[in-house]
Amino acid sequence: MGTDHYTKVANFQSQSYELRGNPEYWQPKKQRIAGIRVLGFSGNDSANLAFENGEASVFWPST
Repeated sequence: MGTDHYTKVANFQSQSYELRGNPEYWQPKKQRIAGIRVLGFSGNDSANLAFENGEASVFWPST
């Protein structure tokens, strides 16, 4: 993942981490969002509950 859009680790915790844009990415205009937060869940039930409660979301940028 060293050459992907988002590689800079901005924050790392036991249950989540945040990635920011790679300043060396060869197509900077494809970095349409500032960063990505990845959440860790103990299973599908806790993940589904977080989505239902609005505590988690998925963003799919248009291509």
